Amino acid sequence: MTAYGNITATIGNVILAVVVIYAADTMVNGVLTLDATGWVLALGGIAIGEWLLHRYLKLTPAPDEPAKEELK
Repeated sequence: MTAYGNITATIGNVILAVVVIYAADTMVNGVLTLDATGWVLALGGIAIGEWLLHRYLKLTPAPDEPAKEELK
């Protein structure tokens, strides 16, 4: 998703997180039981995890691409 830009990827991540949280809560409890505090805590936890992941990825050097001769 990052090929479409950071904002698009972030919006997609938020939508996916809401769907996953809703589905998990409904499957476990049979009905939606999360109140506003539960949603904030769940989305906040996911946001912190995403921030840590992206921070790690920025600090990790990308591997060198193999030469074209090696690909043949």
